[in-house]
Amino acid sequence: MSLLRSPTQTSEGRSRTGSEPDLSRQDSESLGVTLRKRKRPELDNQFKTEFAEFRKEIMNFLTDFSASQKEDFRIMKEDISQIKNQATAMNTTVEKLVHENCEMKKDISDLKESLNFHSAEQGALKSRLDSTVTTIGKFKSLEQNFYKLEQEHHHLQSEHNLLQQRERLLNLEIAGIMEKAGENARSYMIGIAKCANIDLTDDDIVAAHRVQPKVQVPGRPKNIIVQLKSLTLKDSIISAIRRRKGITSIEIGIQGESRNIYVNEHLIPALKILLKQTRDTAKSAGYKSVWVRNCKIFARKDDTSPKIRIRGIEDLKKLK
Repeated sequence: MSLLRSPTQTSEGRSRTGSEPDLSRQDSESLGVTLRKRKRPELDNQFKTEFAEFRKEIMNFLTDFSASQKEDFRIMKEDISQIKNQATAMNTTVEKLVHENCEMKKDISDLKESLNFHSAEQGALKSRLDSTVTTIGKFKSLEQNFYKLEQEHHHLQSEHNLLQQRERLLNLEIAGIMEKAGENARSYMIGIAKCANIDLTDDDIVAAHRVQPKVQVPGRPKNIIVQLKSLTLKDSIISAIRRRKGITSIEIGIQGESRNIYVNEHLIPALKILLKQTRDTAKSAGYKSVWVRNCKIFARKDDTSPKIRIRGIEDLKKLK
């Protein structure tokens, strides 16, 4: 009986017999493959160190990433909060706009009602206007007739004033002489003419007397009306007094306080009013002189300008 030999262990822990060749080794060598050997301890330590550093980097990265995410979440939370606030404000604005829109709709409705009302009133007004135009058309001829009557009235009034003024054509009106008992109005006229170097006798005077004014002014004496025999004599006296540029009461022998005496043509009330209006208008327009001759009113811009006859208030437009 032959003895069998137990298989031997190789360094790789594989069993083989002493007579059998190492086929696996031969195969590996024949294939050109080199089997790994156990890592050395220094390689293990280096690996551990690198792994620890890698782990540390990973942890730092995760820490930084976590902090970054927290900051991003915080910012995102603030943004969301702002968006909520803006949404709340926008909602309030929308509610306000809705309310204003409702009010505007109400105002528009009221405006429509008002427009409809005014439109109806306008229609009624147009109807009344058409009726008025028709009425005016009917009375147009009456208006023309009234205008003609008005013109005739002015003409008749002018004729009447002219007739009245002709009755006063030889009259002079003296103002400024104080009244006294037993006075002689004729002597006043003779004294005034004498101061103006005009020979005037009692026979040249038809009448002389004081007249009661329509409105009595306290302290103002009544005017004296003197009627002369001729128009030439009257014009001579007025021209001489104007050249003398004023006469006083002392100069004609009246005792007491010296007063200015004014001698003018005896105008009817209507012409007195027109004379005052002419003087006021001429003064505003820069006219040099306004005067009365033979009871006719004249105005002149300057010495080289033509004289303007003022017959009525419409002639005052010529002075502007």
